[in-house]
Amino acid sequence: MIRHTRSRRLIGLLSVVSMSGCGPGASPASSARDSAGIRIVENERATWTEKQRWRIAAEPTVDIGGADSTPAYMLHRVVNARRLPDGRIVIPENGTGEVRIFDSTGRHLSTIGRRGEGPGEFQSPWRIMERPGDSLLVLDIGRGFRFNLFGPDGAFVKSFTTPVATGAGGTELIGWFADGSSLVRRHEFGTRPPETVTPVRSYVSLFHLGPDGALLDSLGRFPNQTSSSSGMYMWGPWAHEAVHDSTVFFGPADSYEIQRYSTQGALRGIIRRSRPNTPTTAEDIASFREEARRRAAGMGGDPRRGAMEEQLMAKARYAPTFPPYFYLETDAPGNLWVQEYSPRLGEGRTWSVFDPAGVYLGDVEMPERFRVFQIGDDFVLGHWRDADDVEHVRLYTLIKPG
Repeated sequence: MIRHTRSRRLIGLLSVVSMSGCGPGASPASSARDSAGIRIVENERATWTEKQRWRIAAEPTVDIGGADSTPAYMLHRVVNARRLPDGRIVIPENGTGEVRIFDSTGRHLSTIGRRGEGPGEFQSPWRIMERPGDSLLVLDIGRGFRFNLFGPDGAFVKSFTTPVATGAGGTELIGWFADGSSLVRRHEFGTRPPETVTPVRSYVSLFHLGPDGALLDSLGRFPNQTSSSSGMYMWGPWAHEAVHDSTVFFGPADSYEIQRYSTQGALRGIIRRSRPNTPTTAEDIASFREEARRRAAGMGGDPRRGAMEEQLMAKARYAPTFPPYFYLETDAPGNLWVQEYSPRLGEGRTWSVFDPAGVYLGDVEMPERFRVFQIGDDFVLGHWRDADDVEHVRLYTLIKPG
């Protein structure tokens, strides 16, 4: 506890220094104020210099997967992976319903479970969390949002669910807190008035669960996706969340603002960045439609389905501006990473980094065709597709100059 307190004091001191600006007469890069007990941080520009900027190594240190792999290394429909404190990498493999464990170099060690309905078997293994004593907790969303606990030897111990779950489509796990509790979001379906033409936002409820899935707190009701009953509504705000330690980050994504909450739902802080939303253009819409047609043609299928998709696109409506950001992630030291928004699949490689006090440090460029799963103190783990669309799980070194 003393060590954590000293760390927070040091973080606060560093944040004050970073808010001081670049020199005499310069406007501060960031400023902070308190309003009714809520800490509001306003960010005008990055505080890193070019020499201080973090970057991702050009080549991965671990690369699992590939077309010429043996079965244990062949990956299909990987949606998550996690590097454990001892360096092992655990991959839920949805193509086979297995959970595969690799050492720190990417060598296959063992496999847990298989596809099935029995104890220790999976339908759709989704997320992994390490537990004390080298135990593993696996979330299976194919069996009604069920948590499965395995011992250090890979043996099945027990499974449990949570009373707030409404099934795989209605409930999502956001992440685990430091004490093993977790945050989930539950969608509210059918809340939009049936004749609404003006785009409106749906809602989700956020819940704090104990390590055993029991409900600890309800954080409240929050805006989620923007949609319209008259047809597709593209590029409207869509909220995202992330967790770290005992903090919930919630991004409404209607402007560049991210809110901090306690696990009880109390608003503790607001992080803002002076960056207006980018207007959408006719060229953006034409490019989106052409990309949709190209992908549909590449998939083949019934021509009648293609005609139906053309009709949907013809009726689609488009937001006047793009959202300011996409996903939120946190790293091991507590920095918040915010992915830039891109309407084009595979783009949005730039992530903006905010320190634990909410100060905007600068941007980090991720590799092409790389989707982030986990950010550590000195690594980034994620999903990568090669030129032949073959899946890999890769670990890159995160370089932080002196």
